[in-house]
Amino acid sequence: MRKIQLHRYLSLDGRAEFPQYPGWDDLGPEARRNFAEMWSDHYAATDTIILGRRAYEGAAAFWPYANRKPGEPRFFLDHRRFMDRCVKAVFSHDMTQANWEKTRILKGDVGTAVSQLRREPGKNMIVMGGPSIAQAFMKRGLIDEYFLTVYPTLLGEGKPFFCDLSEAQTLRLVGINRYKFGEVVLTYETLRGKAVDGSAESPSTSRNR
Repeated sequence: MRKIQLHRYLSLDGRAEFPQYPGWDDLGPEARRNFAEMWSDHYAATDTIILGRRAYEGAAAFWPYANRKPGEPRFFLDHRRFMDRCVKAVFSHDMTQANWEKTRILKGDVGTAVSQLRREPGKNMIVMGGPSIAQAFMKRGLIDEYFLTVYPTLLGEGKPFFCDLSEAQTLRLVGINRYKFGEVVLTYETLRGKAVDGSAESPSTSRNR
């Protein structure tokens, strides 16, 4: 069955923001490695991006035109091509049409729509965008894997990424990567009916950079 992954950048105190800190604007090798872990390493296994309306509008205004300025990193162009070829599944109550090719407008209950997407042939799906769509998926237990870049900043304000849940959800840590400027990428999979072995061993995919 197709997996649903959530990819998100957030502050150390769980705010859905891109904070400024020493090194935040670096676009060198560390940024490229982080981008690969969060995005380009998943291109081949992904064919659908899931967004809310506002996140979709922002992406549609930027990515079709990315890599048009001198000095922009190559991975902008690679990501533009990835976004263009993927189906963009956008949840919206009021959208009726979209100009970005391969856009699919979804309405009604999120759980019902996701069940339909899972049954369709295809590759993995990535939830991308703001906290509202992510929280809708988290509340319903629809996320199979989390890829989180955590910035070394306590903001103290801003919209929280995480939300109240009706019941606890257990995740298993499968990867930790540290980066030059203090960023940490945490990779989790959701445990659904899986026993937690209690092992104290480090995750097999964990490594330091």
